[in-house]
Amino acid sequence: MIEVSDLYKSFDQNHVLKGVNLKVHDGKSMVIIGASGQGKSVILKCLLGLSKPNSGKVLLNDIDPNSAQKKYYPL
Repeated sequence: MIEVSDLYKSFDQNHVLKGVNLKVHDGKSMVIIGASGQGKSVILKCLLGLSKPNSGKVLLNDIDPNSAQKKYYPL
């Protein structure tokens, strides 16, 4: 399961993600739609552990991809 709670991400004064919440259960799909510059790629980078959020929680099967314990994340 993918779980995002109260996720915030900014780049200097550009606040891209402001309190994003979502939950995607195993076997389900979700689409992220939005205009250019609205944070679609940023939320995916946070999910993959490529970008660390300013605050909030990201869990992939109860593992934080931004933690120091980066290993293999089975989905």
